[in-house]
Amino acid sequence: CYTPQIAQQTISANDLGSKKVSELKKLGRSLGLSQSRLDSADDSDNVKANVINMIKPMIPENPAETLDLEWQVR
Repeated sequence: CYTPQIAQQTISANDLGSKKVSELKKLGRSLGLSQSRLDSADDSDNVKANVINMIKPMIPENPAETLDLEWQVR
């Protein structure tokens, strides 16, 4: 049986464009966005841009104020 590990990750708004949509959705959920709101992005022409636009207001603009997030690796 595999035991999940916790990895620390610091992210800023500038890092979002390099993430996959699935990673962005996980980040959005960890920041408090609802699954239904994230799923609504799937109906847009540019899913990635839509998810990024949902996440950006939740991340400090100043790189010195980046968030420390814990990700569970499975």
